Amino acid sequence: MGELSMREAARLFDVSRPTLAKRIKEGKISARPAEGGGWLIDPSELLRAGIQARQPRRPSVVNPVVNVGQGLTGQLTTPAGSAPVNGDPHTSLLAQEVEALKTKLTEAERRAAVAEALAQERAERIEDLRRMLPPPDRAEQASGVGQRRWWFWLARNTHNER
Repeated sequence: MGELSMREAARLFDVSRPTLAKRIKEGKISARPAEGGGWLIDPSELLRAGIQARQPRRPSVVNPVVNVGQGLTGQLTTPAGSAPVNGDPHTSLLAQEVEALKTKLTEAERRAAVAEALAQERAERIEDLRRMLPPPDRAEQASGVGQRRWWFWLARNTHNER
């Protein structure tokens, strides 16, 4: 394998580009400048720096979808419309994963509903507390009584020194 661009290295080694740039700048990874800008990195340098390559994904059934034409029986097929995979042992694993994800989704929706109710309750409590506060005295605010700014003290002190 030849040298990799920062983008390729980031993708293959599951590391962000800013992290790679930082490690190059710190001297932890040696790289050479590319012609159009950026850096070219030898994969062995990334391994030497302790960055592990991302494990390849399993080439099993990718994103199975229910074939709408089958109704409730729902034969699972690949998105490209290849042969059904009902006899495949991965089907039961996928069905278990779908059920686990449905359970997680239900739990997340329940937590979201609880959080929404709590936020609504807090908003109502804040509104009740605001109604309990006495209204501000508009005359005091308009005249500025009780509110002396820093320039007032500055003007008063410089006037006394003259």
